[in-house]
Amino acid sequence: MSKTIDINRAGVSVDQVIEAVHAELGSRYAIEHGRKPDSFTVKSNALTTASVELRREGTRATAVVTGGGFLIMLRVRNNAGIAREVADAIERSPKLSRSGG
Repeated sequence: MSKTIDINRAGVSVDQVIEAVHAELGSRYAIEHGRKPDSFTVKSNALTTASVELRREGTRATAVVTGGGFLIMLRVRNNAGIAREVADAIERSPKLSRSGG
C-alpha cells in the first residue's frame, strides 16, 4: 500500500525532494534516481527499500511513496517501515513548504 503526500511548494523538482529527504533522514539511507524521470529510491540495504514517484497536476505536486520488495512479505514490512519514514520526512521537511525553507 502506498502513501500519497501533497507537497506545498509549486514547481518542486525531484532533485529538491531528494535533497529534502536526505536532509531529514541523514546518511543512513542511500538515495538514487529511479528509472522514471520523476522518481527515486531510498534504501538502507538490498531488502529495505522505498520508491518515490513525484506526480504533477498543474502547479500541484504529490509524492507517492511505496515500500519495495520482490516478496509480498518484504513489501508489507517496507511499507510499514522505510516507506513510512520517507513519507514522514517529506511531510515534515521545511524545504518542501511554500516558503521553501
